[in-house]
Order: sequence, then structure tokens, then C-alpha cells
Amino acid sequence: MPGRQQQQLIFYCTVPRKGPHCRNLAEKCKFRDDCFFATKRRSGRRRNGNQPVTILSIHGDNPLADGRQSERAMKVRRGVQRLLAELRHAVLPELTLASGRRADLITLSAKGEIWIIEIKTSIEDFRVDRKWPEYRLHCDRLFFATHGDVPLDIFPEECGLLLSDGYGAHILREAPEHRLAAATRKSVIQAFARTAAQRLMLAEWAAERNGELGDSIRDIVAGTRDD
Repeated sequence: MPGRQQQQLIFYCTVPRKGPHCRNLAEKCKFRDDCFFATKRRSGRRRNGNQPVTILSIHGDNPLADGRQSERAMKVRRGVQRLLAELRHAVLPELTLASGRRADLITLSAKGEIWIIEIKTSIEDFRVDRKWPEYRLHCDRLFFATHGDVPLDIFPEECGLLLSDGYGAHILREAPEHRLAAATRKSVIQAFARTAAQRLMLAEWAAERNGELGDSIRDIVAGTRDD
């Protein structure tokens, strides 16, 4: 009908060079996990012109929660994150790499080293992942992280190994170094920085919407807690 408003859902990909993928509600975005979306009203001529686009996060009210990890995987992750924080690493979970694979944890050390940590919570979890060597193309050191109920001898010796109990973690085996090329390093660091900044902005917006913008997040956004 003339003048009838229609809603269109557009996905905008945050991964470089992938571009927008979904133009209609019925389409499924191949890279949905790497996108934020906007609802856009389209209609005929209007006196007040085009309606503004509302940007939303695909992660609901908490853009920092991915929601796909098991409780046990999150427990392993928390312990590893605490260890890495003590080592003065900047840590980012669930970063999509140029290959399309997602790193469970990717870190940037004070010296500029890039580590990737893959979390495995069972024997089957490790065995079904046949493409883990690809992570080496995106980091200087590759680690596996697990908990005490998983046999440690299933993990390859050419990778580092972390053991987490949820409250902390220990490095059981150091990872050998395989230095990235300069161009690859620049690309990974740019993706790391842009994704981290985008998530912080969305977290700030979510906190404002929910009335939870307290002193802690204000300090973080203001930079007063920077190292």
C-alpha cells in the first residue's frame, strides 16, 4: 500500500573486507556473529524526511556476553583470564580471525607478542577440532587451556598448555614461538583494537539503557583504570 511502512534489517559486518551481507529479514547472515544490525524504516515521501537508523547490538542487553560457551568453558576462561591479567596481557575473547575461525582468547602482551588460547573441556571437544593448527597463522604462540578432569597427554607438545580451576591458572608447558610476519601482525592488532573498542562502546550504551552506568564503567571509559 502507498505510504505503508516496511521494516528492513541490515547487518553491518565488523570484520574487515567482509562488508554488509544481509539486506532482508528473511536472509541469514553468514557472518552474523561478527555483525551489529540496524532496523531501518522505509516508506514513501514524508514531511520530516528519512527516519534515523537505530543501531543495536546482536548480543542483547550485554554485548560482552557471547552466550555460546558452556559453564565449564567459562570457568576455564575466567581462570586463564586472571593469569593473563597478572602477566600484563590485554585479553580479548571470541575474536574472529581473517580465516573466519574464532579464537577463544587472543592476547597482546606488554612486549607486543600475540597469543591465542584455545579452550577444551573434554576429550571429544579436542578431537573434533581438526583445524587448530590454522591458529598458528595468526599468533606468535599457541596454547591450549583445560581443567583437571581432562587428560593432559591428549594435547600436542608443540603447543603450550594451561591448567585452570576457575580461580586462576598455571602454565604447565610454554608454547614455542613462531613469529608473525609484520603485515599479519599489523592486521591482527588492528582487528584486536577495533573489536575491543566496539565492544566497550556497546557495553557503555547497554549500561546506560539499563541504568547500570556506575563508577566502575565510568572509570573504564574515562581511562582512569588504564595501566
